[in-house]
Amino acid sequence: MSQTYETFVNELFKRERSGMRPGIEGVRDLLSFVGNPEKRLKTIHVAGSNGKGSTAAMLESILRNQGLRTGLFTSPHIMDFRERIRIAGKMIEKEKVEEFLTACSRQIRNGKNSFFEIATALAFDTFSRDDVDIGIIEVGLGGRLDSTNVVEPLVSIITTIGLEHTDILGDTLSEIAIEKAGILKNNGILLTSLGKGKAFDQLRLAALEKKARFIPVGETFPARLVSNSREGVRFQAKIDGHNSDFFLPLPGRHQVQNASCSIAAACIMKEDDIIVDEESIRKGLSAVRWPGRLEIHRIGKDVVFDVAHNPQAARALKNALSEIFPGREIQCVIGMLDDKDHKSFGKALLQVIDELWLAEPDTGRALPADELANRFAGFKGILHIEKSVPTALRQALQSGDGSGVLLVTGSFYVVGEAMKELGMSVPEQF
Repeated sequence: MSQTYETFVNELFKRERSGMRPGIEGVRDLLSFVGNPEKRLKTIHVAGSNGKGSTAAMLESILRNQGLRTGLFTSPHIMDFRERIRIAGKMIEKEKVEEFLTACSRQIRNGKNSFFEIATALAFDTFSRDDVDIGIIEVGLGGRLDSTNVVEPLVSIITTIGLEHTDILGDTLSEIAIEKAGILKNNGILLTSLGKGKAFDQLRLAALEKKARFIPVGETFPARLVSNSREGVRFQAKIDGHNSDFFLPLPGRHQVQNASCSIAAACIMKEDDIIVDEESIRKGLSAVRWPGRLEIHRIGKDVVFDVAHNPQAARALKNALSEIFPGREIQCVIGMLDDKDHKSFGKALLQVIDELWLAEPDTGRALPADELANRFAGFKGILHIEKSVPTALRQALQSGDGSGVLLVTGSFYVVGEAMKELGMSVPEQF
């Protein structure tokens, strides 16, 4: 059977509406059908409530600048499904997506594989066929029961842990930590940027039980912010016993923590005969591109796109806005999916927002804008409720005299719709 790329993606998105399916049995069956490509890959596995995508992108850029052929698998995407799978910084070609569909058409048609299981198998199969030297794999949800948890990584990374997907992962930080620690394999290596606390203790215990090395990044590879601006962050990090200066073109002091994870992973890999020198780390970090993370454009006014959608990310976003745009009036377009912690998100962010447009993302999983207004009942600024993201965006851009800042946030869907409305795109090649 042969199908066009567009037909394939449309069929794939139909499966997305059925939601996540925890467990690795389905993806194992699909990977077995294509010859178990995951067993031929060297990988680094990255989990965490926030920062895992940024950390994966930084590490990929570092390794690519070292001369390695890299594969990067992340989720969700902002505008184009192919963003999820990159080889040497370039989106997967449509033809390779079609080839995978053709080879697996009967298996996919007869099975009950989820959207994410198919995407995961596609990534691993493509990485294997393209002879990548190393794949950087971002966990989709949780860890233990995530479809990506079929790899035997050289290094496992857990960035942060917050209350998220509690219906699946558990109601406490300790329970969620246990689920995320499920990516760690026997005798492996676990890096984490978590500070001390119950979640940290659970990760340490998991490493002990699996006879794995436990490396707290803050202690072993400490980093210190030097400056934070709209251009990015400058920071110092300790490598091989000495402090070195780095620049990362991603604004927000929280990115320093993610960068320290990527530096630690790059340095640890020498134990697997993958030598990454300091200059490659420096060049890799300075070359990182990661759309939708405090991405700033001048469109009549400063417009900030950020895919924050949970309270932890909202707090980091609020702090970054206050630091990068002190004293500026901040307008905001927000839309959210119905399964998020809307009240806590609003409590964390809205105190710095002066004027707010609420809109409904174009997905069956969206929370209606009027219902979101009820969740944000404590908001003290000017409030507008619109049906669609494009309508809200157009109104927000026309409001004010251009001296303010417009933030677009709450969901990958919202950021993607807003960028599309403005004629923007995510780069094919990083």
